[in-house]
Amino acid sequence: MNGAITQNQYDLLARRYQKHAVALLAIEQMTGVARVPPITINTTGSAESGRSLLEMRGKVSLIDAQVSALEKKKADKDTSDEAMKAIVLQLSSFKVDKEAITQSIEKVLVSGSASATVNMFGIPPNSNEKHISEVIQAVKGIVAQIILPDDNKELCFMHIQIDAKLTDAGKELQSYCLEFLKAELKINKETPN
Repeated sequence: MNGAITQNQYDLLARRYQKHAVALLAIEQMTGVARVPPITINTTGSAESGRSLLEMRGKVSLIDAQVSALEKKKADKDTSDEAMKAIVLQLSSFKVDKEAITQSIEKVLVSGSASATVNMFGIPPNSNEKHISEVIQAVKGIVAQIILPDDNKELCFMHIQIDAKLTDAGKELQSYCLEFLKAELKINKETPN
């Protein structure tokens, strides 16, 4: 201690703190601690198709390149009629293939879900009116026992222990404390436990 308070004052404060702490713990036990139930969040996602998306896009690019080459041959004036019919047939086939692959890409199955689970294990159920009323009365009793009593006995006992020269008011207070403590002792002897 740094001299700001005496050992007796420190003891008094420690006793007060101890009483308040015990009262708060008792109240918390009766009213129930605010408990947050554990929550589990699960998420899933998937994308499925017959072939890989990358593979399908690669095929589309390949078809586009082949179509571009065939379009150049078709535009060439030196291409024979027989070759022109084959080119038109191949272009038609590539168009059908590209549409099929594009539809496959669009039909890729994509799904996802999320779920939250609240685990109520260990969480007390809601109380009924009677229980709440009993708890309120018990809490009132605890609070009254902590707040209403005063520290007169402790303060008087500390004042009586002072050895310094006292003023007239200090001597008067010391004699009051002696009378007060004697009266408390008499009451305690007469009151059955």
